[in-house]
Amino acid sequence: MYGLKGRWREWFTEGAGLFLWTAAFFYTHAGFVVLSLVPASFRAVQMWRELNTPMWMEIVVELSRVVLLALILARLEKLPVRLLLRKAFWNDFRTRCAAYLGRHWPHVLLAQIAGFLLLVYGLMNGLIAVIVNEGTVRMAAEMAGFGHDKREAASNAMVYFLKNMSVIPMTMVYLARMIGFGDERVNA
Repeated sequence: MYGLKGRWREWFTEGAGLFLWTAAFFYTHAGFVVLSLVPASFRAVQMWRELNTPMWMEIVVELSRVVLLALILARLEKLPVRLLLRKAFWNDFRTRCAAYLGRHWPHVLLAQIAGFLLLVYGLMNGLIAVIVNEGTVRMAAEMAGFGHDKREAASNAMVYFLKNMSVIPMTMVYLARMIGFGDERVNA
């Protein structure tokens, strides 16, 4: 019985540990946070205008996310971004990833998936719901000079801004690390 209890503790530590590592990794890299302002700001404008925006804004949002992901992967692997574009890197990573996933299946990966669902998705979205409440939405709408009819747009703009600064980039980091990016022990 103690063995199973100890394993549950170990699995919980894996999921929670990866969440904390993800937050520390992302938020200690100022360039990632600054780059995340691009999709966050554009998405907030799109939601404020109830998606009545030009298509180029959506292209900027998506391209900035692709650039952010490439920079995150390069930083995790401690490589220049240009090396991510080489077939040799992906062939090597495929081998390393298979070994990494083989070593961590099923317990560690299931714990990390649970950690993702509970912490990155659940906790982060819950915190956003607490932050974006009737009072903050009313205040933001009043500061922007909008009436009661624009409160839903203001709420959506705030939610999407915060998601683009937290949930979305942390998901990139969490999932990349979960499959073995940046793990020095991957060949061990």
